Amino acid sequence: SGIRGDACHGGGMIVSTTEQLPGYRIDRILGPVMGVIAAAPAGGLGLAFEAIGGGEAATFSQFSFGARHEALSRMTAEAGRAGGNAVLAVRFDSRPIGDSFVEVCAYGTAVVATALPPR
Repeated sequence: SGIRGDACHGGGMIVSTTEQLPGYRIDRILGPVMGVIAAAPAGGLGLAFEAIGGGEAATFSQFSFGARHEALSRMTAEAGRAGGNAVLAVRFDSRPIGDSFVEVCAYGTAVVATALPPR
């Protein structure tokens, strides 16, 4: 696993926030893929106390990081099932569901990319 530009090569899947992938040729566009998780942050009242002094709500930050990671993992799994080896133009979105849950979505375009020979 390594990072090249903003592309993350995790488990053989290339994930990039860009629409192009330098050093690769896009052979096929497979279409949109997404990963979604709806979860309730642990802590409830404790989260409010963490943020009282204007400081960081560390518990919620950890929850957000974990939820985004899980949504990303689900998105890349969907891309792999579609036959892709990369997901481009990756974005995240989140929204509250009621008073207790948060939905986190990772989405992008699954593609088949081939590395170009070095110059």
